[in-house]
Amino acid sequence: MAEERKGAPGRGRHMDGMINFEKPKNSGATTKRLVKYIARSKWLIAALTVTVVFISLAGLASPYLQGVTIDILDVAAGNVDFGRLWPAVIMLAASYTLAALFTLLQGLIAAKLSETTVKKMRQDLFDHLAHLPIKFFDTHRHGDIMSRMTNDVETVSNTISQSIATVFSSVLTVIGVVTVMFILNWKMALLAFVTVPLSMLSTVLMGKAMRKYFKRQQELNGALNGISEEAITEYRTVASYSLEDKEIASFGESAEKLRKTAVTAHLLGGMMGPIMNTLGNINYIIIAATGGFFSVTSGMPISVIQSFLLYSKQFTRPINELGNQWATIQTAIAGAERIFAVIDTPVESDEGKSEAEIKGSIDFSHVAFAYKAGEPVLKDFDLKVEKGSRIAIVGKTGAGKTTVVNLLTRFYDIEGGSITIDGADLFDFPKNRLRKSIAIVLQDTVLFSDTVKNNIKYGRESATDEEIIAAAKLANAHSFIKRLPEGYDTVLSEAGANLSAGQRQLLSIARAIVADPKILILDEATSSVDTTTELHIQQAMLNLMQGRTSLIIAHRLSTIRDVDKIIVLENGAIAESGSHDELIKLETGRYRKLYMDQFAGIST
Repeated sequence: MAEERKGAPGRGRHMDGMINFEKPKNSGATTKRLVKYIARSKWLIAALTVTVVFISLAGLASPYLQGVTIDILDVAAGNVDFGRLWPAVIMLAASYTLAALFTLLQGLIAAKLSETTVKKMRQDLFDHLAHLPIKFFDTHRHGDIMSRMTNDVETVSNTISQSIATVFSSVLTVIGVVTVMFILNWKMALLAFVTVPLSMLSTVLMGKAMRKYFKRQQELNGALNGISEEAITEYRTVASYSLEDKEIASFGESAEKLRKTAVTAHLLGGMMGPIMNTLGNINYIIIAATGGFFSVTSGMPISVIQSFLLYSKQFTRPINELGNQWATIQTAIAGAERIFAVIDTPVESDEGKSEAEIKGSIDFSHVAFAYKAGEPVLKDFDLKVEKGSRIAIVGKTGAGKTTVVNLLTRFYDIEGGSITIDGADLFDFPKNRLRKSIAIVLQDTVLFSDTVKNNIKYGRESATDEEIIAAAKLANAHSFIKRLPEGYDTVLSEAGANLSAGQRQLLSIARAIVADPKILILDEATSSVDTTTELHIQQAMLNLMQGRTSLIIAHRLSTIRDVDKIIVLENGAIAESGSHDELIKLETGRYRKLYMDQFAGIST
C-alpha cells in the first residue's frame, strides 16, 4: 500500500548515492539527559560510590605504606625493626587485597547500573516508537531505526559499565593524591602540576575532533544497517533482477565510508593514551630530578621521594584513564543523541474525545492532501459512502487509491476539506477507537512468528477459541489449518513463509473477521494465486463484507462487478462513478478502457 508514497523522502538511497544525516545536536544537553537516566538508580549509584571510595583510599594508602616500609628497612644504618616491619607489610598486603576485592564488586555494580539504565532507555525508545505516526516509518530507513534500538543503546550500555566508575575513581584519586602530596612536600607538589595545563588542553582539542567523527560513525553505521535491511528483506526482488552485484557495490561503498570514518575516529581516540602517557612520564622525570636535588641539598628522606614518585604515577594515571575513556564517552554521547532524536520526535496527536459508536457511513468533502509540498495526490476529493455499502476504488498507479485509505485511518492527516463518520468529524474520534472500528486486509499480508491461533487473535485479543475457529471457517481457512502439523497451535515462520500466499491471505481475512469491524478496507491480493484459491479468497471476502461498510482497492476488476459503486480516480480526483454495468457502457469511459485493457487486451 505504498504506491502514493513515492514522494516521501528518506526511504531509500538518493540518486547520487549520498545519504542524509542529522545535524549534530548539543552534546552538553545530551550528557545532562543521559545523567538523568543514570541518576534514577540511586541505590546502585550509592553502592558504586562506596566501592570507588574504598578503592581510592586503598590506592592512596599503598604508596604511604611503601614509604613507611622503606623507613623501617634502614639498611644503610644496619637497623631493621621487625616488630614494626611485619605489621607494615601486612597492612600493605591488606590494602592491595581490599583494592582487588572492591574492584571486583565495583565491576558487578557497574554492570547492573548499566543494564538497569539502558533497559529504561530502551523501553522509552520502544514506547515512543510505538506511538509515532506512520509518516515517521515511511520517511526513515528501518535499518537505521533498528541500529538506534540496538547498536546505539549497546554503546551507551558499554560506556556506563566501563566509564562511570573510572571517571568517579579518577576524580577521587586526583583529589586524594593532590592532598597527600601537599602534606608531604608542597614544593614538589607544585612541580607535579607543570604538565596539567597541557593535559587539559589536549583533552579539549582532541575531544572536539573526536566528537565529530564518532557522531558521523554512528550515523554511517545506521545507514549501513538500512542498506543491509533492504537487501535482506527484498532479496527475492534483488535476485529476480540479478542485481546482486549492484547491491554488493552499494554496500561496499557505504562500508568504505564507515571504515574511513571509523579509522579516523579511533585514531584520534587512540592518540589520547600516548599523549597522556608522554606527559605523565615527563612529570615523573621532573619529580625524580627534583627529589634527588632536595635529597642532596636538604636531606629529604628517600622514603618521601619514593612515595612522591608513586603518587605522581597515581596522579597521572587517572588523567590518562580519563583520556583513554574520552573516546568511549564521545561514542556514547553520539549514540545517545541519535536515541534522543527519536524520543523527541512528536508522537501522533489525538485530541478526539467522542464516545459515539461508529456505525460506518463516511463522507469525504473537498479533501486535499500531498505527501510532498507542491505535489498534490488528492485534489478537491468528494465521496459519500452509505453505511453497509461496498465501494470499489480503481485507477492507475499513483491515482490516489491508497491515500484515501491512509486518510480515513489517519495514518496521515488531511490538509484541506473534511472527513466525517456518521456525521461526526474524523478528528472527533480518538485514534485508538477509530482504528479498532476499521479492519484492513492488505495486498501484502502481515503475519507474525507466532501460532496460527494468535495470528488470528491479533484482530481482537479477547476472542475465544470458538470465535477464532468460527472466523477461520468463514474465511475458508479452517480446512487447511487443521492439516497443519499442530493445527491452530502451529507456529508460523517469519512472515508466514511456511504458508502459501493464498493461505496467508485467508488468515488475514480470518483476523479481520475476528476484529468484527464496522468499516472494512480490502486491498485485493488474488493475482498471485491459483484459480481455486482465488475463489476461496473471494468467497471469504464476501463473507467478511456482509453487513459492513467496505472500501475495496481493486486491482482485478473482475472481482468488483457486484459492488454497489465503482469510483475511478485520476490525478487525485474522481473521474467517473457508477456500477459496473453503467460504467462499462460508456464507450469512451476510463473504467471501460481499464477493463478492456486488463481482460480483452484491446483499446477503445
